[in-house]
Amino acid sequence: MDHVTSSRSIRVRVERCPVCGSKAFADRLRFPNMTIMTCQGCGLAFQNPQPSDDELTEIYSPNYFIGSGADRRLTVQFDVVKRGTARMQLSRIASYLSRLGRASRGGKLIEIGCGHGNFLIEAKSQGYDVQGLEFSKDAAKQANKKLGSDSVMVGTTLSIDLPSESYDVCILADVIEHVRDPYATISYVSRILKPGGLVFIATPSTASWSARLLGSSWMEFKPEHLFYFDPNSLTRLLARAGFRDIKISSGRKSLTADYIAGHFEKFPVPGISWVVCTANRLLPRSISELPISVTASGIDVLGLKE
Repeated sequence: MDHVTSSRSIRVRVERCPVCGSKAFADRLRFPNMTIMTCQGCGLAFQNPQPSDDELTEIYSPNYFIGSGADRRLTVQFDVVKRGTARMQLSRIASYLSRLGRASRGGKLIEIGCGHGNFLIEAKSQGYDVQGLEFSKDAAKQANKKLGSDSVMVGTTLSIDLPSESYDVCILADVIEHVRDPYATISYVSRILKPGGLVFIATPSTASWSARLLGSSWMEFKPEHLFYFDPNSLTRLLARAGFRDIKISSGRKSLTADYIAGHFEKFPVPGISWVVCTANRLLPRSISELPISVTASGIDVLGLKE
């Protein structure tokens, strides 16, 4: 992917598709503050132009994550749903490895974009030796506090040169849609994984029921989401980076009504946010704080390094 940019304040234009290399794009959606295009070669959707580095830095403030502010109730809900989702994702990884006749857990695991460390906590409890890489200093600090060790490094795949062939599992949960160059990121993952190592990706999908139902009001159309995959484009990306045995399924998350309302309040969608938040206020707390398993907007992807 070629970018034309001269400073951190200049918006970044995508010149070549990071999945298939095509330069043929078509407009898909136009919003007041962003344009979504589609690659005519593979169907990948993406913002073009994309926010500048300065704009993204402003977005990823210490209060970026839901529950990062003064509302302690939402902070608790954030941890509850993230830990619950992590358990489901780890179960999916275990089932995938078991079908291949391999040990279903354990080994060295790294999560790129680990946020507050909830996935790492669950993985550690299941016998993994865990590490994390996180862009936000504040989030990394909280993750290390929860883990009780300095297991999370502050940086990105561009700034931290991790050793090659050193990890058994790499997690990218709600991350690949945020990166400037998805192919470079997946190539980095391939390099640091041992031969036969596993990658797990969770990301919003333009083929999900919520994307098809909501159209231009889809809640995943956010300024910080730079790329929008579907099963075809993500399979092609992984195959190009040397992964095989790629399995894709609908992503399931543990959510509460409280957390969903908090999401729509923090990331407003005209009309929908008001309905969701109003409905949540009418629910008894015992119901609004009850975790449930939901298939919403994403896909889960598993693959093995050649």
